[in-house]
Amino acid sequence: MLLKALLKDIEAGNLKSFGPHYQG
Repeated sequence: MLLKALLKDIEAGNLKSFGPHYQG
């Protein structure tokens, strides 16, 4: 699931990479 990948990246501290994608 893409959401799981996003959450994993966020937990890893890569929220900056997915900032525009994960805003909200």
